[in-house]
Amino acid sequence: MRTFLYFLFLILLAVGSTYLPKTKKLKKAFLVTLGVLFAAEIVIFNASSFHLWFGDYEREELSLADAERNLIDADGTVGDRRATVTFPDLNKRVGTVSVSLELPESMITADVTADITDETSAPYRNSIASKTVIHGDARSEVMVCEFSGRVGSLRLHFPAAATADGYAVTKIEINRPVPLVFSPTRLLLLFLPIALLLWLLLSPALSGRVKENGEVLGDIGRVTTCVCLLIALFMITLTQIGRSGGVLSDFRSQTGNQITKELVDAFEAGQVSLLAEPSEELLAMENPYDWYARSNQNVSALWDHCLYDGKYYSYYGIAPVLLLFLPYHLLTGCYFPTAEACLLFSGGGIIFLTLLYLTFVKKFFPKITVRMAAAGLFIAQASSGIWYCLANPLFYEIAQSSGFLCTTAGFYYLLSADLLGGGKPKKGRAAAATVFLALGVLCRPTLAVYCVASLFFLFFGLKKVWKDKKEAVKYLLAALLPYVLIGGVQMWYNWARFDSPLDFGIQYSLTINDFTRSEFHLRFVLIGVWNYLFSFPGLDLTFPFIHSNFETLGVNGYYFIANKSAIGIVWRALPVLSFLYAGRAVKRSKSSLTKSSRAQAFLVIAAVSVLCPAVILWSIWESGYGARYCVDFSWQILLGALSVAFFLWQTCEFGEKRRIAEKLLVLAVLPALLVSFALHYSYTETAVATPVLKALVKVFESLFVFWK
Repeated sequence: MRTFLYFLFLILLAVGSTYLPKTKKLKKAFLVTLGVLFAAEIVIFNASSFHLWFGDYEREELSLADAERNLIDADGTVGDRRATVTFPDLNKRVGTVSVSLELPESMITADVTADITDETSAPYRNSIASKTVIHGDARSEVMVCEFSGRVGSLRLHFPAAATADGYAVTKIEINRPVPLVFSPTRLLLLFLPIALLLWLLLSPALSGRVKENGEVLGDIGRVTTCVCLLIALFMITLTQIGRSGGVLSDFRSQTGNQITKELVDAFEAGQVSLLAEPSEELLAMENPYDWYARSNQNVSALWDHCLYDGKYYSYYGIAPVLLLFLPYHLLTGCYFPTAEACLLFSGGGIIFLTLLYLTFVKKFFPKITVRMAAAGLFIAQASSGIWYCLANPLFYEIAQSSGFLCTTAGFYYLLSADLLGGGKPKKGRAAAATVFLALGVLCRPTLAVYCVASLFFLFFGLKKVWKDKKEAVKYLLAALLPYVLIGGVQMWYNWARFDSPLDFGIQYSLTINDFTRSEFHLRFVLIGVWNYLFSFPGLDLTFPFIHSNFETLGVNGYYFIANKSAIGIVWRALPVLSFLYAGRAVKRSKSSLTKSSRAQAFLVIAAVSVLCPAVILWSIWESGYGARYCVDFSWQILLGALSVAFFLWQTCEFGEKRRIAEKLLVLAVLPALLVSFALHYSYTETAVATPVLKALVKVFESLFVFWK
């Protein structure tokens, strides 16, 4: 964690020294921020270190030999059962209880609790104090206590050992001072987002228009993308901590999942059904799709596989298989690892999202300031949803991340093909767009809606070359042939599996729900709409302080919930609220745009940013709620909202309104970063449960939960 943060800081420092203007105002703001944070380090984050200053506390080491021990040896060894140590006649003021443990590598943390009697209670107050002791962290050994008067008896409970060898309690003290720790990690984590916000607000280099300062925006885009890629690599690395082997062993793997191995083996064998055969018991069931019936009858089945006509199939898209997993296996004889595949696809999508965004701004909103454009880019990357795929990389996330790559690449090429606005359509880029968008359907069938939306782009491009029939034919072949060929592959694959070119097979999935008989209910749709779009963030003093707030809307029926990570995009990306001013934008467009341009803008934004997300949200009812699904529509909604905001800003005649709108957009960066971090931190913490990662989580949380 610290190494990554320092490395990131050095990169940003090098970039800042090159690109940041040396203005007195900005320097002063940075210095003041550092001064405040330095003071906070000493006064606030180390407040517990002053705890013993306010009372008559005498430091003393307590002897295990004089204590009453239960399931703990005289030398302090704790075995495979919960142990207790009692000091019955302490009769001392206690401000802290310090417990030093010698933990093995397999047991990185230990939760210690304390019962006490004091002058306010003769019976024990059970579990009155607690502390998670972390291997190698001296500060975590000290439990700060707020007792009344003298403590009569002190009883400490120690957890059972994780291994047969046990662990050792090496020292127990009362009134040991809490070590004062100056944390550069905490300082940097607080300074970086504040410095980013100050730079956005105060840097004069960002005041120029995009039209004249495209290189500055390009540099910001490159740095932002590199930082996002580093964070993606860091997240994937976190998920692999504590596993046996290493990166090289991953690439030599002879095992895999439904996408990385089973489909690869099936295709190499020349078949579309999987090699595994359903059991006779499964095929003999009256309804094999009923999970409860399978469970009650103890009938085994391959989880989340499709069962159709006595064969196992995969519902998941074949584009990642054909483009990565199958070629890799043919070349190496090994199976490409899942986590690294998610990193590869997610990283590609992050790059294309930046390219798409920069093209979007430069082409349609060249009059906005670089400051506004940069703020929009930061919010888009933070709220895209792709971070869910990096927080818990399973085969589901392969489909999501590869689809993210294809849609961002497809729309980048659509925008850069000059199909909208001025310029002659670029046939090669139009072809690249439809190739990627078609491949997106072969990653996730849901993404077919964006292929439909792309037809508006292609139509407007066709209008530009319609008078030249030869050029029009070439354009149509370049733009539509990928849909015909790649779409034909998907339709043949559907027919070969499920006897219908339009059947993707989700209803035959062997999961916790029977999709062949599940019924549509509007409230199921509204659960997704509320949680993906509007769910309010919860706030409390449990790290990371901002929490998801999932709602089932009181549904009296079965609705599958994969996880409850939910804060609406309205709060993850505040500029989405710009849609509230869509009516004003439409009115203003009548005086500032031609009829043709208005039609293009309305149809494209309505299709990509409103209708396609609405269709996806509607369709999710069947699969149930999964936080990662937001990657299919989050950035699309945000770009539509930014279109409204940027257009209104460009056409506003009042300088003060412009300045206020610009500052509001910049200020929206901070909540976007904080909410995104909180969501994905909590998601990663619950998804990955290795002992090493749990210890890292405790150490990291202790940086900010300073009062414990």
